[in-house]
Amino acid sequence: MQPKTESLRRYSYRVMDRLLRARPRTIRRMIRDALAGLCQRAAVDRAVYFSARTRSDVVELKIRESCRCGTCGHSWQHQLQIAFPLSRFGRRVEVILQSGRPAYVSRESARGPRSSLMLEFLEAHSAEGCLLVPVMVDGTLKAVVALTHNNGQGHLSANDCFAIQLTGRVIALALQVNRRRIRQQRRIRQWKAVADNACDFAAVIDPDLQIQQVIPFRRQVDLPVPGETMASYLDETSQKTIRKSVREVMLTGEPGMCDIRAALFNSEPLWYQARIEPGSDRRREQLVVFLTNTDQQKQQSEELRELTEHLQRAARLSLLGQLSTEFAHQLNQPLQAILNWADTMNSREKRGEHNAQKNIESIKRIIESAEHASRIICRIREFVQHRTLQLRKTDLRRLVDRAILMAEPRLMDHQVELILEDQLDSDRLPVSIMVDETQTTHVLLNLLVNAAEACTEITTRPRQIMVILEQDENAGIVTIRVRDNGPGIAGESPNHVFEKFHTTKSEGLGLGLSISREVVESQRGRIWCENNPDYGCTFALTLRMFRDDGTDTVEIPIIRDQNPDF
Repeated sequence: MQPKTESLRRYSYRVMDRLLRARPRTIRRMIRDALAGLCQRAAVDRAVYFSARTRSDVVELKIRESCRCGTCGHSWQHQLQIAFPLSRFGRRVEVILQSGRPAYVSRESARGPRSSLMLEFLEAHSAEGCLLVPVMVDGTLKAVVALTHNNGQGHLSANDCFAIQLTGRVIALALQVNRRRIRQQRRIRQWKAVADNACDFAAVIDPDLQIQQVIPFRRQVDLPVPGETMASYLDETSQKTIRKSVREVMLTGEPGMCDIRAALFNSEPLWYQARIEPGSDRRREQLVVFLTNTDQQKQQSEELRELTEHLQRAARLSLLGQLSTEFAHQLNQPLQAILNWADTMNSREKRGEHNAQKNIESIKRIIESAEHASRIICRIREFVQHRTLQLRKTDLRRLVDRAILMAEPRLMDHQVELILEDQLDSDRLPVSIMVDETQTTHVLLNLLVNAAEACTEITTRPRQIMVILEQDENAGIVTIRVRDNGPGIAGESPNHVFEKFHTTKSEGLGLGLSISREVVESQRGRIWCENNPDYGCTFALTLRMFRDDGTDTVEIPIIRDQNPDF
């Protein structure tokens, strides 16, 4: 993949992670910043984002944001407030964009009478040509990203355009989310005096969920019928959820909230946020439930979660590619053993030596080697797959030894010496920790690989990594430190390396350390880094020691919600 394409692809991930969490007041500034970054990575002069909508089979465009809009000509400043038909860019351009393909327009090709607006656009931006990249959602043109430059038609490749389309889709989704947030905030202000919360309708119910009264706000028809039970509109899970919330409100007298799926208004089940208010002193057996449709937000949250999972899987695959030599070496050993034992049996049979005992022994060895190969493949599959964390009693030294063994080929490639300093207070007795062994091994492996790569910049002193094991019996934790003597981390706060998409590698995604932090913190541990007084830096992580409470396994989700600022 070309460096420009890789840069644009990584940038689209970064924009997605930050822009979708933008506040309504900052969304326009952040989109302008995103377009400015797109200009820089695509090596173009300006980027303009047009929103598109279809009215009576006519596609209309309207400028939403531009990275350098303040320097546009007067007519284009006026177009910021006026929508215009896409056909004014030329019939050929309209057909190409609606088919989902990018279109390049030069000044020469824009001199026709039906594309005068495009010529005016190029002249206003002092550009010789413009690449128009369509943003399609469900087969419909939703936006166009226009990039003006003087570098000719072949400046950006098809892969570059695909990465730009991804950034455009993120901007379109962010604007859609922002519009819904603004509408919801407006509704909250409108109905606050009535319902103290934006909602579709309210229902007065008793503790058994019997509907006594329905209060419509935005909907006037197809409301739940008084006398029926609310449970009849809910699935089994939502029934349990709202009954639990009702019991808590009745017990505490404080308002409660929960998310439920309800089939209302003769539609498919949709997600609603239910705010449950306790009754007055005179009507303690009555509660008021305010329901707000949140189905679209739930779908967008699910899409964002799936994208996050895909990105994290891409980071694991990236590290897997770096360690492919080690996995191939490990897999080759049992396969070679199988070949040797099978060849031995074949040679005996050819010589006419029918020795059943030796053949049984050879078959036994073949089975053992095959099982060994199966375990290696399972480790690779566990590494790639995204799953919940399985916390189990694990021997600390065995975990560390396994990570070091997997990192050995990389250490040898970079001529790095590794020193293991065991400071555990156990006289070589097993020290047990409560972790997911596979995921924690990969955290430590990631730290070792990063340390080895940091040491490659050293030319004036021996390259060295030290792994230090410490134990605090009173606090019930162990600490693993990975110290290198490389150049260290630039900046006053080294811990910014744990932010998503932060990377100093041209081929990296910037997700390895972010995933490591999620894994460690999900296990109630902590991970941080600090520069050493002399050379290099130290990454440290704490893990909980195993306490015999009768539970050997705990399952917890690995994904955590993080909201980094832009």
